[in-house]
Amino acid sequence: MTQLTTSILLAAHAMECPFCGGTDPELIDLETTFWVSCKTCSANGPSGESAEQALERWNNGLSGDSEQPAVDRRNWTEPNGA
Repeated sequence: MTQLTTSILLAAHAMECPFCGGTDPELIDLETTFWVSCKTCSANGPSGESAEQALERWNNGLSGDSEQPAVDRRNWTEPNGA
């Protein structure tokens, strides 16, 4: 996925950060693992096997298990590792 495609995907579809309300997230791409990170407070969302999956998990607040409620933030990393 190109950087431009990633920027468009995030700008068009990413919800605000659940911790600080930041609206400028970035996609972390390690080729086999992806996650969305807030540029404002450095919170990290749950990882996924694709950019789309990571974005979906960021938006839904899911840990990756679709049986867990959207408010479950156990696999989220809060700012400063709190």
